[in-house]
Amino acid sequence: MSLPLLGIGGITAANAPGVIAAGATGVAVVTGVLAAGDPQAAARTLCESVQHAWAARSRG
Repeated sequence: MSLPLLGIGGITAANAPGVIAAGATGVAVVTGVLAAGDPQAAARTLCESVQHAWAARSRG
């Protein structure tokens, strides 16, 4: 059985790609979004960052 591995704690759009590259399935973020001046923009940037990291990982 395979379980998802999530990176948690101190995750930002800047370091999320490294977490994904290290093997995490995804990330869990609270402060990085809620403490941002524009939470919607922060969430969008984070999602884009993770999606690019997934794509890079799938390319090998």
